[in-house]
Amino acid sequence: MNVFALSTWCPCPMVNGSTLRAYHLLRALASRHAVDLVAFSAPGAPSDDDLAHLRHVCRTVTIVPRSPFTPVAGAAARGLVSMTPRSLVATDDPEVRALVSARSASADVALGFQLSAARYLTGVGIPALFEEAEPRQIQTLAQHADTVPQQVRLRLTWWKHARYLRRLATSFAAITVVSEQERRSLVELGVHASRIHVVPNGGDAADLARPRTVATPARLIYAGAMTYAPNLEAVTWFMAQVMPRVQAMQPDVEFWVTGDTGDLELDHFAARGRVRFTGRLKDVKDTISGSAVAVVPLLTGGGTRLKVLEALALGTPVVSTRKGAEGLAVVDGEEILLGDSPQAFADAVLRVLGDEALAARLSSAGRARIANSYTWDAIGGEFCDLIEAVSQGTERK
Repeated sequence: MNVFALSTWCPCPMVNGSTLRAYHLLRALASRHAVDLVAFSAPGAPSDDDLAHLRHVCRTVTIVPRSPFTPVAGAAARGLVSMTPRSLVATDDPEVRALVSARSASADVALGFQLSAARYLTGVGIPALFEEAEPRQIQTLAQHADTVPQQVRLRLTWWKHARYLRRLATSFAAITVVSEQERRSLVELGVHASRIHVVPNGGDAADLARPRTVATPARLIYAGAMTYAPNLEAVTWFMAQVMPRVQAMQPDVEFWVTGDTGDLELDHFAARGRVRFTGRLKDVKDTISGSAVAVVPLLTGGGTRLKVLEALALGTPVVSTRKGAEGLAVVDGEEILLGDSPQAFADAVLRVLGDEALAARLSSAGRARIANSYTWDAIGGEFCDLIEAVSQGTERK
């Protein structure tokens, strides 16, 4: 079968959750079918080695030399009066539409990774799947706006976004989401439940076999790009509310944040404790594996947390807010520790740092949960089954 795939993110290098998910699902598809990939060069242009690796996985790879979020000249003004979200109107690219039309002509099924790619697949004339709809991301931002003008603007954005998602869904034979919470949100928007399929995120089976690095005492880690607003919010909250409580009991604790920091000014964090922003690492897994605790202090956002799954697979104990672990079948006190208030979160971190037996139990149970429920191999196989059903027209409408 010939699969045409359009991705919001270039799947290599795997620098964030979206690229990890796209890569593993594409690899699963390519194990059964011929995949022709078109990907935007986000978050940056892939290296020659990255392209060579992608071309080993996919039959053909075409890179659109810009981000899908780049405004098109003259389009922004139309978004002010459009019923389509302004951000989508402003970035709708006629060249990409022409490229999609040409490259999908010989395909049996089309696949769009996330909204910024899926929007280009309407009218391609073949069965199509919208991969990873995220209705709750904008909805959550609207709920947490700080000022009345922000609330009004974000609620209008959410209203337009919800209407657009409902219309767009009718163009696809199937839509995937990463959690039951996301599925329910789409149903509440009016998308027919039979079109929606939960395809969770996963952990790499190779990580389960990877010996855990001897943990650096008192090093906490958060693996997330600060250029993503919920990650910046999480780190800000942790440094202001949680870190002082942890340091009061364990002064030598360090907090490492990995991932892209863009052009953000981060010096003010240093005044709040021992924090290190590493930037993007060549192999973040070594750093996660060598940390005493992976903290996930997320307060907003949607989806399921690849950073939690990756840490569990590597055997690093995880302390998270309930929002950070949302959508995952993990049990507080068994595979993970949860805390939503600053004091509860700090207490959980200190428990792991001070109890080697607890840390070992969490490490073992976390890896077992990944092995039993969240390997990319199993998830990828189910995803292949789904897209094959879409191509054959056996999906219920």
